[in-house]
Amino acid sequence: MMMLLLGGAALILYVVGRFTVGAVPAGMDRPVPRVLVALVPVFAISIIAVVMKRPILAMHLPIACAAAAMSFGLAAVLTGRPALPGAVPNRSWALLVPAVAMLLIAALGGKLDFAVIIALLAYGWLAISTWQADPLEIALPESETAVTPASPQLAAAIWFVGLAAACVAGVLAMHGTDHLDAVRTRSSDSLVAVFLLSPAIVVPFFFELLPPCRSIGWRGSVSSLMIFTMACLCFVLPIVATFVAAAPRILPMVAVLYAAPDTQPAKLPAQPADTSILAALPSLPAIAARADLLVLVGVSLLLIPVAAGWIKPGKLEALALLVCYLMNLLLVMAASV
Repeated sequence: MMMLLLGGAALILYVVGRFTVGAVPAGMDRPVPRVLVALVPVFAISIIAVVMKRPILAMHLPIACAAAAMSFGLAAVLTGRPALPGAVPNRSWALLVPAVAMLLIAALGGKLDFAVIIALLAYGWLAISTWQADPLEIALPESETAVTPASPQLAAAIWFVGLAAACVAGVLAMHGTDHLDAVRTRSSDSLVAVFLLSPAIVVPFFFELLPPCRSIGWRGSVSSLMIFTMACLCFVLPIVATFVAAAPRILPMVAVLYAAPDTQPAKLPAQPADTSILAALPSLPAIAARADLLVLVGVSLLLIPVAAGWIKPGKLEALALLVCYLMNLLLVMAASV
């Protein structure tokens, strides 16, 4: 039963990811629209995890997806879509470095407090709004086939279906994690986030950046992973952290509204002495601070010379990123098992 639930959640996320990203209309096919589509399952599953009382998984998933995108995903793009001759790196790639630094400082402090949340949201908005757009690279290899452009109406319909399917996958994953906890002595939140959910979300995202799928160029492909990572760290994570803090006050009220008339309690459940949302802001998961953030720090340091044009990333750098991802998996497994 456990494997059926977890495997079904991963399969749904993979299929939905391939269809939703691939359905972006050709006229608006840029890194930002692709990222907005890919963020849907990350945000939906994180919110579902909070509602189903798994805040550690909810906080860990955006970081795990960011680490997977910038290690496994970036390695796949560097290998499967080499840069065209004379391609100039985008200097905006280096904007990821301060976001990772702020999150690392918060992890060392042990708490994602209100100041860090505001700083991440403000920096993310400024960075994305000032991001230098990548020019379209129209010189494509002959092996790449054209993809029939989707209409905006069809893309919107597929997006809503994908959102519903991601919610179903999130519920299945939470129940599967409950069954996994029943056979283990430690919490399985980090294992599910790193080994199941984040690959199932990130793999279809970067597969759509590789041949024979519709191309947005080498720079556009790398920028898609960069912006996805920044959005996970600067938007999804702060919003989820705030919802984790507010959930003890919001969820009992929601339960009262949907309770049957004969079972409705006479009054709301008693709240703790300090009910302020700021006082309840959560700590970062220890596993993520130890492994995922270390991977992001290493990748962000690589971005500085690449964005400056000092080095041209190739297969050697892709191999190093893949090793970082494997080390991340080993560290998470060692800390969780």
